[in-house]
Amino acid sequence: MRTLQTLLIAALLAAPALGAPLVEAFQKGPIAMTARVVRGKGTPEEAALPLFRVPVLRFGDDLELGFAGEAFDQRVTRADWSLIVVFLPRTVAPTDQGVVDFRLKRKGEHMSAPAIPVPYDSIPMIFLIPDKNGRKKVLTDLNAHLGAFRTLCAKISDLSGERATADAFLEELGAIDKNLSAAQYDNAVLSFLHTYGGAVSGDLQAFVGGSRTNLDKFQFLTQEFRKTNVLVPEAVTASPVEAQVAVGTKPSSAYVSIFFDLAAIVKNLWPGHQFNYLPALARNFHGDGAELYYSDWIHTTGDTRGALLCCPGKWEDLTPPAFGLELAPGESMLKGQAALKVLPKEKGRTPFALYGQDWKLVVAGLPPLALASSPANMTFVASCAPLQEPLRKLGAPTVKVKVVGRWGFTSMATDPVEVPVAVDPAWAPTPVERQRFQVGGPCSLKLPAAWAGVVEKVVFRPAGAPPLTAQLKDAPDGGREAVFQTAPAQAGAGALEVTAFGQPARTLPLVLLEAPPQPAGLEARLGEVRILLKGRHLEGVKALELAERRFLPDGEAAEGRWFKAEDTKPLEGSVGRSLPAALVLATGKTPAGPAVLLPPRPRLADLQTIPMEGKGTGLPMSSALPIAPTGGPSLVTLLTAKGYRFPPDGAVHAALRNAEDPGVVRVVPAPKIRLLGNNQKATFVLNPAELLGGRAAGRLEVQIQDASAGASDWLPLPVTFLDLPTITAVQAAAPGLRLVGPSLDQIEAVAPTATGPWEKAAVLIQDGRETLTVPSPPDAGVCYLKVFGWPDRVLTLKFPPVKPPAEPGPS
Repeated sequence: MRTLQTLLIAALLAAPALGAPLVEAFQKGPIAMTARVVRGKGTPEEAALPLFRVPVLRFGDDLELGFAGEAFDQRVTRADWSLIVVFLPRTVAPTDQGVVDFRLKRKGEHMSAPAIPVPYDSIPMIFLIPDKNGRKKVLTDLNAHLGAFRTLCAKISDLSGERATADAFLEELGAIDKNLSAAQYDNAVLSFLHTYGGAVSGDLQAFVGGSRTNLDKFQFLTQEFRKTNVLVPEAVTASPVEAQVAVGTKPSSAYVSIFFDLAAIVKNLWPGHQFNYLPALARNFHGDGAELYYSDWIHTTGDTRGALLCCPGKWEDLTPPAFGLELAPGESMLKGQAALKVLPKEKGRTPFALYGQDWKLVVAGLPPLALASSPANMTFVASCAPLQEPLRKLGAPTVKVKVVGRWGFTSMATDPVEVPVAVDPAWAPTPVERQRFQVGGPCSLKLPAAWAGVVEKVVFRPAGAPPLTAQLKDAPDGGREAVFQTAPAQAGAGALEVTAFGQPARTLPLVLLEAPPQPAGLEARLGEVRILLKGRHLEGVKALELAERRFLPDGEAAEGRWFKAEDTKPLEGSVGRSLPAALVLATGKTPAGPAVLLPPRPRLADLQTIPMEGKGTGLPMSSALPIAPTGGPSLVTLLTAKGYRFPPDGAVHAALRNAEDPGVVRVVPAPKIRLLGNNQKATFVLNPAELLGGRAAGRLEVQIQDASAGASDWLPLPVTFLDLPTITAVQAAAPGLRLVGPSLDQIEAVAPTATGPWEKAAVLIQDGRETLTVPSPPDAGVCYLKVFGWPDRVLTLKFPPVKPPAEPGPS
């Protein structure tokens, strides 16, 4: 593949080689030029600046030029050197008065020129000519085509500005540590491009990626850009890395496309090659001078008569720029590591700092801060640390900030910009925000854009509850929203604290309102003293008025909240009666809609649980508190209370749950329930182990669920279900009795009386069966046991008659 030099230069600028004198001169390294402008010479106000710091020369200025380098060494070339300066006015072609030429005087390796008075306000264009014939030719061309020449020079001047930007870019790029690994260097370059700006980032990132090949390519391109005055990779230096660009590729960034634009101007702007001059884009714009680089490129330029250097001055840069100030969202001048960014309001291709010096930031009349330049001098950054203590003492919510400095020879100061540093003391939540600041979901307060960025945190401190910190969110208009996630316990009067960085908190009273009740209906039943108010956010309901009676809060329910009659009398009337209702809130009463009197809920008068004997049942055990074994089924009997009967159609269910694990409910369906005694009695059989699960012991609760009358209260069954041992035989054994049967290891201790003394049970395995020896019972024929896990349950075991062991027969 052909290199970029072959593709572009050979195609656009192919011509016979240049004569030896100019080639020899420029092949010997760069030519260094010094140039400065003296204004007010001979007056007390006399001042001097480098030419590259002056946007436009004024009438009466003196332009002083000097040149140095190997090109002027007589051992390289003995040619004489001439200088032509054309002063370009703003809108018209230069006159003869604006074309100045003279021969340079050789002093060793230096060439000197007399001071040149500026004939009118203008931008200088400079020709450096190394032979007599070239000087004459250049003067002839200039005088014949001054108007066209001015246009050409203006375009080349734009490229000079781009060259200055490219130099600054490469200078900062070169500061990246080259000793990093390939991946680390790659990330550092990408980060630099991101901060530098989108114009260069989009183009140069094409040369940088995750691979080593792209990294080498990018490093090579930057090195070539440093060596030459334009980006011209050469085949020799490109090896061994492949830094080739496909045919037809044309980068759009100014930093990469300088050569393309320059070639187009020289070759295509005026057909017929009216001007055969080599444009030199000077480097080192930020110093007192500049350097011209040519290298081997001069071989391709044809019959070039002279070298043209254009000053980066621009007429459009005559007016000093307007500055804007920028703080990142959530930043403040009083934040610990805050940096204030200063940038031009109108962005141009030439760095706005090129003609500026001594930039400072003046804040509220405090001592000025020096501005440090950011990438390519397109922005400045000021550290706010020296101002933080004075600003705290000042205590103002906003301060005025301006930029001062010099633009060329002119002192300047921008219009002041107001920057917030504290919370506006006049701010308060709006009446609408206060009404919406309530429990029941997220509620927010709007912080105005004028000072929202300085807010560090917003806290609501309710009385008697932990503080509540808001989440700060950016709003579309530049402001911020303080969003609170509230809870019922935080309702009531409190204080809102809004804290700006480095400032004491601004405190103002604020009430977190309780969430408005959202009632979803009333359940009032005949014969009840409690009614159920269904819905959400019912904490603020202080009481309930129903049919001119008052009901007070009496506990929470899954669907809402219970309220109990203040006079403790049950509801009376007929089923279907409409009862007017109202909610009593802290702010007054509000209608709750009528309640319809419902039939009474199922009510039970008595519950019985009887263990059912099964095969292999051992000796009976009893307790002062009712017990039933978990190892077998039990019969449950339910008796209705006065005023309620089980529905005759059998539309009734029984629900059972473990009192210690109420979340698991088992339903006994209607076909397994038997109704007796004119539907006043119901029986069903349950297996306790299925409900107790791994606990193997505990208490059960039952509830009646009537399809028409609703559900009864949960009532505990009167027995405690225990995993009892099974004693299948009792044998006489010295010095007591031997118990035989399975599950004896559940016995923890034994005693001859209900009060002790208790002896730890020692269960043995004899003849493949569990056995336990206990003391011989007294005349009552009973023994007392305790099982593991239930130390408060003393079980009574009644023994059957026990035959004494048989006497041994005669031997």
